Amino acid sequence: MQETVKAFRKIVIINLILGILIGSFVFIFFRQYTNSFLMGLFINIISFSINAFSTNFALNIGAKSQKNISVISLVLRAILVCVIALITIKENTFYIFSFMLGYTCNFISLIVYAFLI
Repeated sequence: MQETVKAFRKIVIINLILGILIGSFVFIFFRQYTNSFLMGLFINIISFSINAFSTNFALNIGAKSQKNISVISLVLRAILVCVIALITIKENTFYIFSFMLGYTCNFISLIVYAFLI
């Protein structure tokens, strides 16, 4: 369990560092898209956290509830991302690209973490 928490923390730290680097680039060259980029980054960190905690919780309880918890977690995370993305699109349709770039940073962080271990 402690190793899982350490891995989770390292991934989030890598994600934040990568987000700051890419966010700085976005801020310097495309200042108007910075807020939607950061929103995508933080929504993904929240979604990743919900996924990690719900998966850990599901694995620690009985087999019957694992499937239900996984489905509920998936639906909640999808609703969260979709609602925030829709709010972002309503403001300006081009913000969706920077939102998705911020959201994708977590996947890049997972790849970087895999190379580090």
